[in-house]
Amino acid sequence: MNKIESIELIKHVLEDMNDMLPESKQIDISVSDCLKNMDSLQIVNMIVALEEKIEEDFNKIVIFSLDGEENEASFLDSIDALSDFILKNINL
Repeated sequence: MNKIESIELIKHVLEDMNDMLPESKQIDISVSDCLKNMDSLQIVNMIVALEEKIEEDFNKIVIFSLDGEENEASFLDSIDALSDFILKNINL
């Protein structure tokens, strides 16, 4: 998986989530820091969906963990930051 693929994957998961949300609760994927506007349930659902999709599409495992200083919640700053987190923590 490369950077472009990971960003496309994140956007695909967010689009799938939007399909299940009322219009007033949908995530504006066009805004780079849209992850900051998500509520806790949306974040959990996104993480679970990403873990499943990465395993399904790429036969790789990524575990979202806040253990360690370098894995702080800053991966929720933007889609780009989340992509970097995934690429850094993917089990090759």
